[in-house]
Amino acid sequence: METSVFLAKSLAVFFGTVGIGFLFYTEHYKKMLEDLLNSPSGMFIMGILALAFGGIILFSQSILVNDWTAILGFVGWASVIKGSVFLIFPKFPAIFTPLISSPKLNRFYGILILCIAAVFVYFGFCL
Repeated sequence: METSVFLAKSLAVFFGTVGIGFLFYTEHYKKMLEDLLNSPSGMFIMGILALAFGGIILFSQSILVNDWTAILGFVGWASVIKGSVFLIFPKFPAIFTPLISSPKLNRFYGILILCIAAVFVYFGFCL
């Protein structure tokens, strides 16, 4: 359980920081994501990082339980799948470029990411 709490705290800080960035610096994140999605080296680095962090979460966390730690397993699997897609099909994520063009949608992403951070804050710091 200590590992789960550590991962929840780490993910709370990560998602909280990214969520605040999406909310307050929408144009910067829009440009950064467009640049990354159109850059082969950016796609490779994002794929490697997502695969590595997802693997770390999965290998340090049992996902076959029926409590809040299943959320960690979901995040781990989502990260592994994302990293694999970025590495195997590097042009596929570029179809999502129009989705990051809308400032309203980016603000929604920021709010959604902050909600995910709030869940991890609760399980990491409040339990």
